[in-house]
Amino acid sequence: MKQCGKCHRLLSNRAGHCIYCGSKEVSEVVLEKEGAISSNYRVNTHEIMVDGVGYEILQPLGKGGFGTVLQVKSIRDNRDYALKVPLMFDMVCTNSNAHDDETIERSARYIENEIETISGFENDTFLYVFGKGTATAFYRGEEVSFPVFRMELAIATLDDLLRLSSTGKLQLPEDEKKKMVREITNAMTSLHDLNIVHRDLSPDNIFLVDRAGKISYVLGDFGASKRLFDAVNTAKSTRIVGHTAYLDPQRFADKEYRYDFRIDLYSMGIILTEVLTGRYWRKLFDDEDISLNSIDFEKDVLAKLVRPMLEQTPVIEVLQKAVRVNPDERYKSMHEFQKALFSAMGISSEDSSIPPTAEKKSEPGSIILPFEFSIPLPFREDDATLLHENTVYSGNPITLRDYRGVRIEFNNQSPVEVTLMGTTLYNASVNGNAVMLSFRSSAFRKILADYPMVQGKGKGVLTFRASLEVKGGLS
Repeated sequence: MKQCGKCHRLLSNRAGHCIYCGSKEVSEVVLEKEGAISSNYRVNTHEIMVDGVGYEILQPLGKGGFGTVLQVKSIRDNRDYALKVPLMFDMVCTNSNAHDDETIERSARYIENEIETISGFENDTFLYVFGKGTATAFYRGEEVSFPVFRMELAIATLDDLLRLSSTGKLQLPEDEKKKMVREITNAMTSLHDLNIVHRDLSPDNIFLVDRAGKISYVLGDFGASKRLFDAVNTAKSTRIVGHTAYLDPQRFADKEYRYDFRIDLYSMGIILTEVLTGRYWRKLFDDEDISLNSIDFEKDVLAKLVRPMLEQTPVIEVLQKAVRVNPDERYKSMHEFQKALFSAMGISSEDSSIPPTAEKKSEPGSIILPFEFSIPLPFREDDATLLHENTVYSGNPITLRDYRGVRIEFNNQSPVEVTLMGTTLYNASVNGNAVMLSFRSSAFRKILADYPMVQGKGKGVLTFRASLEVKGGLS
């Protein structure tokens, strides 16, 4: 990840210039991932098998009470992924095996619950999930298996950013904070629209991903999530789960507390307070060991400490309502909270900070080439590939632009990530005289459902129409 030296916005690691202000003064952001994994934690195997496919284990990324996230490389497609595994992996493949049978079983249930929760997710506001599976390994002479799932590899978490900003090593402008607020609350409204309560919101579970040449903030880690079967339903809390620094205090006060979507509202109010101040809320106190069940966040943090810092009374008032101790006094829904917050901060529903490229005229010497490409049905479950060979391209950078004005730049360095018609694909490359796009079949189905320019052309064939802008003309 990079940062613009002029406007200080966060940029894709592939950015050669700022997409917001055009400055070429960009530099890498050095992340400090402290405490994610104990230095004593060692993985004793170099490979894990999932449904017969091998994955090289590159490094552990993070470890929680119910599982570990690994960075892995697929032997089949040579791509890096995040792989979430339960505590059984520790018993079989690491030096960390101090878990009793009950904890291991509970860990597997959490992973299975997360798999069930995210099954069918097709939303750009969440961390992409590429597939679930069963890992196998040998333990004490017997083959054991456990559930796993493969995810998009994030570049950082919101907690990583807060760690830097809390120590003064990273300064983020107002526009970047507005982008965070917009995308994080969009993710939460999307989740609640599915009648799912997250229950474990924290900066650790909000991820930064590099998609289509820009940084996006998405939601992940749904192991503690619960589905409410109707919008007015509640569920009883029998076990306190989640990061205690962000939990609804009613969870501590009443173990029989019947919760609903408003428990996420409370956590979101605290997280966004940290986003706007650029500091962990506990660091606002002299005693950082202070806990939520000993304070009133609305009065002790927002009113006394944050209000003088932000000097944005309407924003403070919105956050105060979100974190009131009595759930009945909070906003009734994430949509209501988001609407009030956007109004107080002057945030539009769409990101208007990026110059509208759809209206940008072609550069001198460039040529716009309308074209279409087709793919046969049915799709393979893993990848589908489109190959268009009807136009000869130079080695210059090429811009793919659809009829809605979506504009994506890529060059002949392969692979790079691309968004086509609003959906992020696996990668795109210019290979000789062809443009090749590869993507998951589920992503293609989303395009098929959402985009009217996808047309059937003959039995079992789908055709896209788009255009290419070849900068500098054709050679």
